[in-house]
Amino acid sequence: AVTPGKLSDIDLTDVHLAAGGMVGPYHHEAAENQIVQGTFAGCEKLTHVVLPADATTIEKDAFADCTSLREIEIPASAGSILPSSGCTALEALTVSPANAYYKSQDGVLLNAKGNRIVWFPMGKKGKYTLPSAFTSIGAYAFKECSIETFILPDNMNEIGQGAFMDSKVKEVKLPANLKRIPTSTFQGCKQLKVVRIGNKTEAISDYAFDLCPLTDIYIEATLPPVCSSHAFTTRGTSFLNTCIVHVPTGKAAFYKGDVIWKQFKNIKSDSSK
Repeated sequence: AVTPGKLSDIDLTDVHLAAGGMVGPYHHEAAENQIVQGTFAGCEKLTHVVLPADATTIEKDAFADCTSLREIEIPASAGSILPSSGCTALEALTVSPANAYYKSQDGVLLNAKGNRIVWFPMGKKGKYTLPSAFTSIGAYAFKECSIETFILPDNMNEIGQGAFMDSKVKEVKLPANLKRIPTSTFQGCKQLKVVRIGNKTEAISDYAFDLCPLTDIYIEATLPPVCSSHAFTTRGTSFLNTCIVHVPTGKAAFYKGDVIWKQFKNIKSDSSK
């Protein structure tokens, strides 16, 4: 019979995962040394878990919808890890220093080289500065996350589609070397008010700021980035009449003469950073 899960704080360090039998609500077959999909799914009271010392694999959605889970401790043996959805309270993924495949930095699970995010905790709050080794972030990397301020390294030159979609970001400073803001980058960020754009940005794609209540755009590019026709289209209240676009000294005329940028009613030369 199925009973309500009551697991809260569990230490599985000395537990050996054996093959055979079905686990979790998805009824996946247990496998040796693996945390298979759904193993802890729906354990709504689980707050902290230490994984077995010989666990080699954590499958996708092994912890699906563990809405109270705050921390997962990952052993040295783990060489294959995929994130779980619905872990809305998750703030930290910690990794044994002896692990050769992954490392943890500020609670974020990275690859061993420290230049790719493997699993970003949805419940992590406040300000997050990406490691300087990062040159790109993948599509939807921070979707639905709780970080309010992002600082991205200037050497980053690529951001994937929808990277910050539906997140709680309020302010973001984009990299100096970023050339293109892709489709739906900040779509659904209903608290995003301030965006800082670097001097090498050349293009802004459709719906990049859809549903964002923008109040200020600070842009360092001397020539207006080429914007797709729906770059500033939003299903929310239009910000074209109220958002202030701060451009480099003496460059306001360039922006006011651009077919897309001229939609903004408040463009001014501004040396503020």
